[in-house]
Amino acid sequence: MDILNNDLERLDFENIIWIIFIVLAILNIFGDNLLKDFIVTNDKIEESYANKIFLFVLVISLFIYIYFFIRNYNAFENASDNEKNLFAIKLLGSALLIAGIICLIYFQSKQVDFVGTPAI
Repeated sequence: MDILNNDLERLDFENIIWIIFIVLAILNIFGDNLLKDFIVTNDKIEESYANKIFLFVLVISLFIYIYFFIRNYNAFENASDNEKNLFAIKLLGSALLIAGIICLIYFQSKQVDFVGTPAI
């Protein structure tokens, strides 16, 4: 019964994560609109604000991906010998997401004139 409650609590927490992803997507849309305004008005403040929004979204995404990596690592550790290979692939995918988001954070913090939302 305790495992069932833990799984239900984890899924409830992960529902919150998906809501956060929705908010992050809305923030990216807002950032894109700021970039559209920047293209029309050449107002550097709007460009700067959009880039700050994009960087914020990427950092929050990194924390979410770290959570999923930890969750997948725990699942890998608890997997049966028959499932280890499959869970190792899932864990590798999580690690690659973290590596990718770190690259995007680096790019977003160093770029000066790229127009567009970074992919999360």
